Parts: sequence; C-alpha cells; structure tokens
Amino acid sequence: MTNRSSTSGALIRMRLRLARAALLWERVWPACWPALGALGGFFVLALFDILPTLPGLLHAAVLLTLGAAFIVGVGAASRRIVIPDDNAARRRIERASGLEHRPLQALSDRPSGSPDSQAAKLWQAHLRRMEAAARRLRVGVPSAGFTARDPWGLRAVLGMLLLIGAVDAGTDWRDRIAQALAPNLAGGPAAIAASLDIWVTPPEYTGLAPQFLRPGTAETIRIPTGSKLLAQVHGGQSIPRLAIDTDSRDFDAVDKQNFQAAATLTSGNQLKVIQAGTALGGWPIEIIPDNPPKVAFAKPPEGTTHAALRVDYQASDDYGIEAVKAVIWREGGNPDETWKAILDLLHSCVENAVEAVHFVTVAFLWERMR
Repeated sequence: MTNRSSTSGALIRMRLRLARAALLWERVWPACWPALGALGGFFVLALFDILPTLPGLLHAAVLLTLGAAFIVGVGAASRRIVIPDDNAARRRIERASGLEHRPLQALSDRPSGSPDSQAAKLWQAHLRRMEAAARRLRVGVPSAGFTARDPWGLRAVLGMLLLIGAVDAGTDWRDRIAQALAPNLAGGPAAIAASLDIWVTPPEYTGLAPQFLRPGTAETIRIPTGSKLLAQVHGGQSIPRLAIDTDSRDFDAVDKQNFQAAATLTSGNQLKVIQAGTALGGWPIEIIPDNPPKVAFAKPPEGTTHAALRVDYQASDDYGIEAVKAVIWREGGNPDETWKAILDLLHSCVENAVEAVHFVTVAFLWERMR
C-alpha cells in the first residue's frame, strides 16, 4: 500500500509540474505578445534592409516608436504575469480531466483532530476513491487563446516575414541590423547598404567549378593560377577598390549604385574589397602554380617473345592527363626524318593528381626497327 501510494504521489507531482508549466505559458505568451510583436517588426524591417533607405529623421522616428512599444509591452507584461501555484495547477488538471469534487485537493487535505476508528476507515475509503479518480489525470494542451485575440493571424504573418527576411539577408544579417540601428541624421538621401558578390572561375583545363567567396571566411582559399576573378558591389556612397596584396585598383561603375571589377589571379596572398575605408570582404589566398606534366619510362623498352615492342611508362599531372604520345625513329637517325612512328599511348583522361603507370605493346615495329 505504501509503494502504491508513493507511486501515485510521484505521478501526481509530475502532473502538477506539467500543469504549472502549461499555465505559465498560457499567461506569459499573451502578456508578452505586444512586446514581441514590436521586436519582430523591427527585425522584419532590418532584415529586409528597409530602414536605411528612409530619410534619417523618419528612420529615427520608426526606431523610437518601436522601442517605446517594446518597453511599454514589457512593462505591461511584467504586471500581468502571475506565477501559477500548486492550487492553480490542481484546478487545471481537475478541469482538463473532467474530475468532480476536487479529488486532488482532497488528497492533500488532512482530517482535523484525531478521528476514531470508524472515521479513519471512512477517511481512508474516501482517499482510495480520490486516488482512483486521480489515475485518470490529464494536463491538457496549452492554449493561449490567441484565436479570439488575433483572428487575422498576424502572428503567423510576422513569423513568415521573419523567416523570409532571414533568408534574404543571408550572411549580411549582422550588417543589416547594425545599419538599421544607426539612422543617418546628417541629412541628404540615405545610403543604400553595400552588398558584395565575388567569385573565382579556374582555367578550363583544370576541370574545377567556379568558387563563390563568402565574407568572413578565415580559411586560406586555394586558387589555380590564371583563374578569373569577378566582383560586383551594389550600394554604398563611394567607388570600391579591389586589392591584391599591395596592388589595388578601383571598380568600374556600371551605374550610380552598381560597380564591377575583374582580374586574372597569378600571384598574391591577400584579397580584399574596400569601400569608403571599410573592408566589405577579405580572404587569405594561395595561388597554385600549374606544374608541367611528367612522363618517364618505368623501365627501358624491350622486345617480347612475339617480336613486339613493349613500352612501360609513368605519367602524372596536377589536373589530369589527356594524352601521352611516343615518337620512334631509327637509332642514329634524325628525329625530323621522313620515316618515324608516333604512338598515341593514352586516349582517355586520367583522374587528377594521380600517377599513371601504363604499358603498350607495339606489334611488328620491333622487328622493323632492328
């Protein structure tokens, strides 16, 4: 009986904790919604980069309005939120479970005074009935009641706008939020925040795909020599500059808000794009040289038992082998003489940066060259 009672007590305590958490959510979420709505509105405007396009005074007025709404909302929420106690949790469980006569409250009650044997038996029977009823306890799903308060579903619209804004901002979200918090009060048109797109296209012979460079990358970027760099900047109040180590040059202006620069990368250790003294992006780079291919005999050519010529060779290249050829002429003769044999030893491309060991057997040539 003791084990059964202790198990029932543990179950009830767990249900009470869940009920208190549900009640807290139902009280906190509606109370905090005005403040969260103001904060969410700011993030939507910031992530879509709308505030920096406004005149400075209007930008500041929007910030002050949203800030005041947030502060008022937090103050109102702090006065409305009441931490639920065990009594409130018991009532919630009893209502959600459809229990009558408040059995959870009865389980926590104690008889006054010292009951006689008959009264004690009656009290124990009453507790057993209440325990049986308590085994059907349900906490219920938390419901903040927003359907009636927000029939137009504005909270869902705000959530979708936040998600779309985060996708639109991408890696620029920090810069956009910082610019949204700094209105241009100096007068004149607001500057459009600069955005940078830059990518590198390796030479065709490498077989490598173009590489998009993301701002904030700390790892050294390996770039094959001869790669073509294309950079585009949108926005800003001055012409950006492309710097490779100590060598730098201005972007070409496409129009008032768009700039473009192109370069062929053959050397350098640091790549930067700068506008108005601020680095829009910087990357440590390593230029990979194009080493010449290597071909050598694995062992001297030799004749076979079938009077044929066998050639074993090794070939390697940084980006793969497309063809290997051998030229044969008479011993002591001139390589430019009329008679010579050109052998196409390799017809298919070999995987990048691996060494190939092949052999070819040339029938009839061995006997003719002797």
